[in-house]
Amino acid sequence: MTPSLHDKTLSHLSSIRFHRSFTLPANPQHGRPSPMRVTYADCDYSTSPDGPVLLLIGGMMGGRYVSAGTNDALARHHKVRLVCVDKPGMGGTGSVDLKLRIQTWLDIVPSLLSHLSIPHVAIVSHSNGAIYAFNTLLTHRSILHPRHPYIAFLAPWSHPSHSSTNKALSYVPNALFSAWPSVLKAIVTTSVAPPVAFSTGIAKMVFSSSSDKEEEEKRPADVDEEAWAIKPLVWDLLPVYIFKEDTQGSAQEAQLCLKKGFSQGSDNHPWALFEDYDQAVNMVVAQEASLPSPFPSRPQRPEKLKVRAFYAESDGLVGKGGAEWMDKCWQETEGVDEWVDFSSETVPGTNHDGIGDAQKGIVSRIMRDVFLSFGE
Repeated sequence: MTPSLHDKTLSHLSSIRFHRSFTLPANPQHGRPSPMRVTYADCDYSTSPDGPVLLLIGGMMGGRYVSAGTNDALARHHKVRLVCVDKPGMGGTGSVDLKLRIQTWLDIVPSLLSHLSIPHVAIVSHSNGAIYAFNTLLTHRSILHPRHPYIAFLAPWSHPSHSSTNKALSYVPNALFSAWPSVLKAIVTTSVAPPVAFSTGIAKMVFSSSSDKEEEEKRPADVDEEAWAIKPLVWDLLPVYIFKEDTQGSAQEAQLCLKKGFSQGSDNHPWALFEDYDQAVNMVVAQEASLPSPFPSRPQRPEKLKVRAFYAESDGLVGKGGAEWMDKCWQETEGVDEWVDFSSETVPGTNHDGIGDAQKGIVSRIMRDVFLSFGE
């Protein structure tokens, strides 16, 4: 008997590659006196132990299930390994205090890569995953490819101080954040639109256009027929999987985005190593300039750090101001041209959460670039 599409979807979502876990050792110095469970997805389609690996850092709701849609099919087609991790308080990953959130992430990354015997990765972030990506780059520079270091930002989050689009969010009182997971569940589980994309899912519901729906019917050449056929059912079932697990971390993610809930006068920035992206870019440039040559993990330096930014054409969360701010940080920082290969573009027909859709082609481009660079 031929399995139905529903059965194929359940089989797909139940695959062990989307439901892996490991134990992060305790680190009392970092506020974790006990070991902590971390859940992640590992879609390994690379053909060699040193093959191309993408560490995909999702937005607010973008944990390990970011890989469960067409990204899994794209990884299979392009022969790359895709690793997506649940941040603290999401999925099956343990919870931590808000102030420990980024530090815990910075502990997770090298421990997980060591656990998986992965020497190098390319980093791809979406939305507020950019905050984590910058911190990862500044703390664990050696995990990037030794000759072709690569990091990409998809629809990077921007603080409301840089965009009129999300400025109203800065007035949300701290007391409301505790209710955020329940509100999000109510919105997402009652929607008839694809509810969970790379980030919050809300932007895709609100800003989807008729052209988006028409384009979804066109299967990209690098997505196999079965993956495309079950895509609608995957979208329908993902909220069930996500909200059966922990989502309390989404409240902290919202606070982190808005720099809310942190002690006044604290020596630590809400975004950990930097106050905002302009400072982060300055730190990245200084770090690249200081790398010795030959570097222990980089016997030669034929390529600069490659940084790519992709902006949504209609971004309902950060607007044009967010894209302009990110560009300004890279384009006006002294030393960027010497040490960093930066470029950006706006992707036509996309919104904040839909920028990673397979039919838009951006994820495919990134995977092709990374596959070629790891092979050299």
